[in-house]
Amino acid sequence: MKKIDYYKCKICGVKLKGSQRSLSAHLRTNHDLSFKEYYDNFYLTDGENICKYPSCSNETQFYKTSYRTFCLKHAKTYDEDWFNGKYGVEKGPDRYKEHKTKFKNAHKGKSSLDGFIERYGEEEGTKRYKLFLSRCSNSLDGFIERYGEEEGTRLYNDYIKNLSSIRKEQGNLDWFIERYGEEEGTKRYANRNQKISDSKIGTLTLDWFIERYGKEEGTKRYNKRLEKISKSKSGVFGLSWFIERYGEEEGTKRYNKRSLYFSKRGKGVKTKKWYIEKYGKNIGTKKYGEINEKRKESLKGCNTLPFYIKKYGEEIGTKRYKKWKSAVSWIDKSGFTLASKESMEIFFPLIDWILEKKICTLDEIYVGIPNSKEWTLKINSFEKWGFIYDFTIPKLNIIIEYNGEAFHPNPIWLEEDLEKWNAWKHPYSKKSANVIYSQNTKKIQYAKENGFNVLEIWSSTSHIKNIQKCKDFICSLGV
Repeated sequence: MKKIDYYKCKICGVKLKGSQRSLSAHLRTNHDLSFKEYYDNFYLTDGENICKYPSCSNETQFYKTSYRTFCLKHAKTYDEDWFNGKYGVEKGPDRYKEHKTKFKNAHKGKSSLDGFIERYGEEEGTKRYKLFLSRCSNSLDGFIERYGEEEGTRLYNDYIKNLSSIRKEQGNLDWFIERYGEEEGTKRYANRNQKISDSKIGTLTLDWFIERYGKEEGTKRYNKRLEKISKSKSGVFGLSWFIERYGEEEGTKRYNKRSLYFSKRGKGVKTKKWYIEKYGKNIGTKKYGEINEKRKESLKGCNTLPFYIKKYGEEIGTKRYKKWKSAVSWIDKSGFTLASKESMEIFFPLIDWILEKKICTLDEIYVGIPNSKEWTLKINSFEKWGFIYDFTIPKLNIIIEYNGEAFHPNPIWLEEDLEKWNAWKHPYSKKSANVIYSQNTKKIQYAKENGFNVLEIWSSTSHIKNIQKCKDFICSLGV
């Protein structure tokens, strides 16, 4: 606290009684000044009236005889930065930990059944606990008690709907940026998401329920949850389930929204940009990197001898591995590339599956690897070249075309990203997306005219999903 001289006026030198009241009265009467203006002229130091919260430059409020430490926005933040601003970097972290411990212990179990029994005894405590639950302002019983059964139920349902929309709006990145500014808002949003993910570790266990609701109520809730999980989930998230839960209009709307979301999954939803928008730049980039690393690890060692032996046994596994080894380099003797490595990451597992199911023999599959070749449909008997297809089983009239999006424009861009479609050029011929797409369409159409069933798969879809698509396509033809 700064020492102020109350015995003498610094403007005119008049001696006073030595109190803040007498000095204030003298300033108003003789100099037409407030105590704040007098303080600013003679006692204010640089930065004293600026909020001590990091990255905040707001002016603080003058109260009685000095300026407050924090502005109104951060006055009751009580986070780690607040304590560092108030007590300094050395003492701040310890004070913050002490504050968190006290707050947690002060509220621990107070509203649980055990908390009420501890304070009022078993009979009275149980009675008060039930009364407390019924009077909770946001519970269904609370609404019914205040407004009657019919009106209370209606108001409660409206409250739940509004609450979910408010929470959804308040939890997004735009809300944080609007409230705290771009830099601070993005930081808080990322921290909030990190805290949520950390808080879920170890939750929903029996100990967690007991700690939160008391022994009796916690055990009851935990068993109820286990019972729900053990029940069959058939029919959950169907249209009838949504209608039953939210009413016909709202339920249909929610069902359609969910269907639309799942129909778009795999189409750039969980890209790096998606992770950054959800978790912030630092955490989003980190999470995206971790998921990519996990995916690479899961694919590592898939084409090794131990992998084949583990999957098929020593004799068959060794035989299959040698066969794969002989075909792993899909370049012919002249050095001409037959098939892309990317496409063969899908076609090799598919060939294994076809041979395992005995759909056809290896000689009946045409694909661009050594000891085989891609299938060609000549346009007429006079032409030397025709249309070449990636994966063909002529016996079964099956063609599968793998389209790497560096060489084949994806028609879905016409709906989702027209700018990307217009900017696309073939890496070698420099032809536009419209020209290449027209050529691809003719190729597919020609195969269909010749009695083939054709499936197109795209590089933007994951290998696992593409392999499953191919299997489903072959099975759908009844082979």
